[in-house]
Amino acid sequence: MMLASMSAASTAAVRLVRQTATNNSIRALAVSSNSRVSITRKGRGKSLNEAPASVDDNVLTLPNGRYGFRPMANSFISFELGNYHDEEEGGDWEEFVAGDDDDNLKVHPIYSYDENEKISDLTAAIREYEIEKKKFNDEKEAEMEEIVRVQELDARGRAYGRGSRKTAQARVWIFPGEGNITINRKDLVDYFDRESNRELLLMPFVATGTCGMFDVKCYVQGGGLSGQAGAIRHGLARALEKYNPDFRPPLKALGFLTRDPRMVERKKYGLKKARKAPQWVKR
Repeated sequence: MMLASMSAASTAAVRLVRQTATNNSIRALAVSSNSRVSITRKGRGKSLNEAPASVDDNVLTLPNGRYGFRPMANSFISFELGNYHDEEEGGDWEEFVAGDDDDNLKVHPIYSYDENEKISDLTAAIREYEIEKKKFNDEKEAEMEEIVRVQELDARGRAYGRGSRKTAQARVWIFPGEGNITINRKDLVDYFDRESNRELLLMPFVATGTCGMFDVKCYVQGGGLSGQAGAIRHGLARALEKYNPDFRPPLKALGFLTRDPRMVERKKYGLKKARKAPQWVKR
C-alpha cells in the first residue's frame, strides 16, 4: 500500500513539473517571438505530450519538439495584440480649403475625394446664401428708412383712392368739406338702404377721427351692395392715406388698406350652389 501511494504521489509530481515547464515555455516563446502565435483548444482525451496526426498553424510547437494546448482558450489568441501602440501620425488629417475665406475645413481621410468635394461645395453654398441674405436684409432696411411718404393731391386739391371688393370696383375722391358723401350721384342714405353697409363705409373716418371733415365723391360698379360698400371703404382708406400719410398706421393696423382676396366660390355641377347639395334619399 505504501508503495502504491508513493508511486501515485510521484506520478502527480511529475505531471505538475511537466505542466509548469510547459507554461514557462509558452510564456518565453510569446515574449521572444515577433511573429503572430495562436493557440486553440483541442478535443478531450488527448494528453499534453501527444502529437496530433496532422499539425496545423493553430497548434503551438514547443522548443523540445512537443505540441502543447491551452485548455482555457475557446478562440484564437494572438500575443501580438498586446504590443499594439496607437501612434499619432501627422498625415492622418488633411486641411481642405472651402471657398475664398481664410477658414479651412478639416476633413478626415476616411472620406473619399468626391465626398470632400461635396462637403466643400455645400459649405461654400451655405456661406454664399448667408451673405446674400444679410445683404438683402440690409438693403431692405435701407429702403424702409429711405421711404418718405408725402401728400398726393390733384389740381383741385382732392386725394384719390381706388378700391375693390369681390367683383365691385370703386373710384373715390375726398376733399375738405362738411361730410357730404355722394355715390353714383346719389346720397349715401339713398344709395345704401342697409345701416350695416353705411357703417362699413364710414369705418376709415372713425379710425382716423375725421368724421364730418371731408366730402366724398365716388363712382362704383359691379357686384352687389355689400361688395360695393367694401370697395368704397377700401378706396376711401387709400384716399385718406394719400391726403395725410400720418393716417397710415391706424388704417394699416385695422386692415383697411389691404385688398380682401376672398371671392365667391363657383357653383359645381350636381349641386344647387357651391356646396349645397340636393336632399339625399336612400330609397
